[in-house]
Amino acid sequence: SDLLLDGIRGMTDMFTKKRFASALERMGWQPHTELDAIWYRMGNQEWKEAAKYGAPAVTPLGTALVTWQDPNHDGWKLSLPEALASTAGVQAVPVLLEALRPPSRHTAGCVRALASLLRAKATDFGSDALTMIARLNNVIGIENVPGEQDFTSSKEPRPIACAEVTRLAREELVRRGL
Repeated sequence: SDLLLDGIRGMTDMFTKKRFASALERMGWQPHTELDAIWYRMGNQEWKEAAKYGAPAVTPLGTALVTWQDPNHDGWKLSLPEALASTAGVQAVPVLLEALRPPSRHTAGCVRALASLLRAKATDFGSDALTMIARLNNVIGIENVPGEQDFTSSKEPRPIACAEVTRLAREELVRRGL
């Protein structure tokens, strides 16, 4: 069982992780630690359940966001950034920004998570993070990304969605006189 859990932690392929988590479940495996439970939930793609563990879930969720891959299923690209943001709050911003770097697989989810955090907690953002978000269109070239105008699908956001995030960041910078 330790090998299966190590596989969930170490591999980047989501399909294999899901198979390892299913094998643990069939064995009747029970987590020994909170961290084991978090990784197991993540292997099952249960992002919100993993996020409920709070601070201990931040690093594993951030690792998954930046390194895990599953080209065949897109739903997790929206739900994982949301789970990370709900757990870590503004501490998730550096990870969300890192996950937006090309070749990003999570643009829509990360932009949505950033927008949610900005709406709720803009005053908690550092000036550097706000400046990076305000320049997001330039940094990742998102203005040319096709997709939906909102975030109801896993497709990449249109410029209007990214424009909202950059506008929110700019407004907070102006409010601070920066």
